[in-house]
Amino acid sequence: MRDSLYFNITKQNVATSDPSNPLGFSIATGEPQSQGVEFDLSIYSSANGFRRVLIANYRRLKSQI
Repeated sequence: MRDSLYFNITKQNVATSDPSNPLGFSIATGEPQSQGVEFDLSIYSSANGFRRVLIANYRRLKSQI
């Protein structure tokens, strides 16, 4: 079984705590963006009464604000 995935996520008006006012107030910090790819490979075999499983994953992620 093989799977692959590409994603590109952009959020707007993300609220974070205000460093100049620590009493629980929030400010909008812009548009954080995440993008990346993911690949999965799974191989199953059964021989002589033994079950063998090989699973490989790769993920590349890039995030920025």
